[in-house]
Amino acid sequence: MDMQLTYRGVCVDEPLYNDSVEQAIDCEFTLPDYCPDIQKILKCTLVPKINSCLVSNNLITVDGTAYITLLYCSKEQGELRGYEVPVSFSKNLDTKSDCSGANVSATIKTDYVNCRAVNERKLDIHGAATLHLSVTKCMEKDAVSDSTCSDIQIRKTTMPICETIGCRTKQFTVHEELELGQSNGSLLNIIKYDAEAVFDSCKTVTNKAVVKGSLCIRLLYLSEDQRYEKAQTEFPLNQIVELDGLTEDAATFVKMDVCACELKPYTNADGECRSIMISVKVNITICGSNYREEQLVTDAYCTRYALEPTKEKLMIRRSIEDASCTFTVKSNLQISGGIGDIIDIWCMVVNSSFSYENGELVCRGTVNAGVLVTDASGSCIYHEKPFDFEHRRQMQHPFSESDLTLRAENCSYSISSDETVEIRCDLQLSGTTSYLQQTNLITDLTLHEDQPKQLDDLPAMTLYFANAGESVWDIAVRYNTAADVIMEQNKLTGDVLTADKMLLIPSIV
Repeated sequence: MDMQLTYRGVCVDEPLYNDSVEQAIDCEFTLPDYCPDIQKILKCTLVPKINSCLVSNNLITVDGTAYITLLYCSKEQGELRGYEVPVSFSKNLDTKSDCSGANVSATIKTDYVNCRAVNERKLDIHGAATLHLSVTKCMEKDAVSDSTCSDIQIRKTTMPICETIGCRTKQFTVHEELELGQSNGSLLNIIKYDAEAVFDSCKTVTNKAVVKGSLCIRLLYLSEDQRYEKAQTEFPLNQIVELDGLTEDAATFVKMDVCACELKPYTNADGECRSIMISVKVNITICGSNYREEQLVTDAYCTRYALEPTKEKLMIRRSIEDASCTFTVKSNLQISGGIGDIIDIWCMVVNSSFSYENGELVCRGTVNAGVLVTDASGSCIYHEKPFDFEHRRQMQHPFSESDLTLRAENCSYSISSDETVEIRCDLQLSGTTSYLQQTNLITDLTLHEDQPKQLDDLPAMTLYFANAGESVWDIAVRYNTAADVIMEQNKLTGDVLTADKMLLIPSIV
């Protein structure tokens, strides 16, 4: 018997590595000469950033920088001061598998930080962060899609498949100048700042993506006339990221992250500092995917001879969905002793989790809200409150894994009483969710012509009383006939019977 099979290449995802490791962040530093002595430490924060992930066979090297920011009151005048120390780190991870050409996703979050003043100028920092690494390789696997032999009955299933084109990360540096406004005082000391890259749009052409976004810089500083002031600026970002295999019809998912930021104040001819040179390193990661539907064989048998299918359990990515959105959380903060002037307010996401429940993406976590105020005597006081949140978003597809990040953006407040501040914070959720399903596919068929079936005593027609819920395919296998013949003979429109029914089972041999 001549058996001609047709094969189709199916994109399958092979997970190579998925684990979390701890990264210690320890350092000891002395304040530079231009910083006054410490009277009281108000707050010490640790923010880790990933700069790069380098893959070499089974070894992945993650390089990053942990930014330690110190807020304190100076000893001489009790004014608010700030100082930031970058601490570089590197982590080598052995995945035990060759990860060349694989897609690597790395995230890092702060676990804790402890700050101890050794003396008025020297500090000892001990902290830790959790680094999570996920590595997946997309490979093509041949699966049976059809057969030309009339004696071989095949069961086809239409499968939506999301084929990963690949991921590419591009790092670039933005150099800009921030000019203080006319209403602002000249700068004496930078207390704290943050830089945020916001994705706007992505247009794809052949092998390239044109990405647009913006870079927002926010600054709190002490002016020459001893006032706490704020400055903010925004710059456009435009980059071309190359990714082989990308087409105009491809689905793209983009993440933009600031991995380093440096501010350098400059003094003019009048001795005033009214401009700041800003240097920011930004990582843009773009992932491309193609969607298609494939008809693949999930079961087969031969009506004349024994047929042995080769089945494999393959992990197929059915969908990728952009889960990016912005939502607002709020909480009340009680400030004992009353509220003087509010210097600044900010929020930080300290933990988050994501799950799929009843068709919704459920985002849960904790936000730390921090407020700098002055009391009646003009002294700076720091107040902090953690509060939990939950946000739900309807999704088009279920998901089994996610590559999501959550960060605090704009913060605002209103004073609701003499000792109560209502804090509102916009949280930006960015990233994707994916649905991976383990599917049994037939990758080959072996016909045993030396094992013929006994066909001499088969009746031309069989009467069968079927129950609701039975599969026509299973009935055809049992009686060694064809499912489409049974459906045509009994005028059926679906494989699964919706009610009890008497069926005529024709023989096709």
